[in-house]
Amino acid sequence: METAIYFQYLIQKTYGTSRLGVYEADTNLYRQYEEAVRNYQQGIEAQSPNIPELAFKAGKKTGKVIMSLQRAFYHVLHTTQMPISQQQVDELEALSLRLMEPTETNITHAIIEGNRILDEIGLQPLN
Repeated sequence: METAIYFQYLIQKTYGTSRLGVYEADTNLYRQYEEAVRNYQQGIEAQSPNIPELAFKAGKKTGKVIMSLQRAFYHVLHTTQMPISQQQVDELEALSLRLMEPTETNITHAIIEGNRILDEIGLQPLN
């Protein structure tokens, strides 16, 4: 399954909603991030004169994904009614901290591991 779908499911599980229930619960948000980063990388390779604009767009889209993940982890840690173990708290906090360095690897890791933790907690999206 592609990472965009995992991103959407993570947001849906966090808020117990469907795709239409929360703005961030949308694969397009993640796909726009992927596209902006790809365009920036291609611009660098082609020595494009638009690198500053491409960098700005990539940064903006990266920030949206990071903030969506950060908000989701915060929401789970501070508002969920489901029992959460100390290990799960520590893992979610570590994922959140790891996102301070917003690399593609860290973002993907946060999405995959975040979904695993939310599954362990028992959070599910609304169907």
